[in-house]
Amino acid sequence: MTDANELCRMDTVTLARRIRAKELSPVEVIEAVLGRLERLDPVLHAFTTVTADDARAEARRIKQDIAAGREAGPLAGVPTGVKDLICTHRVRLLRLRRFRPR
Repeated sequence: MTDANELCRMDTVTLARRIRAKELSPVEVIEAVLGRLERLDPVLHAFTTVTADDARAEARRIKQDIAAGREAGPLAGVPTGVKDLICTHRVRLLRLRRFRPR
């Protein structure tokens, strides 16, 4: 088992390779990333909407695909953040606050 901090600092290529090789579980990876996000985001405010349940479900699906020998894709299991100006299916739409001069 790899340390959570090490997982969060691992580069994408290494992370993807180790997941495909079954050295790391996508579930283990997403839990490490979500744990770090939970600890740091109250201070950083880097994410507007976190879809943790969807991420966990996708990680479990990818783990099953890899275990069954199905091709999961080159970046399967690598957590990804999406900028909030990109429209996403089933993720709440956010309203921009209007700038109000004092």
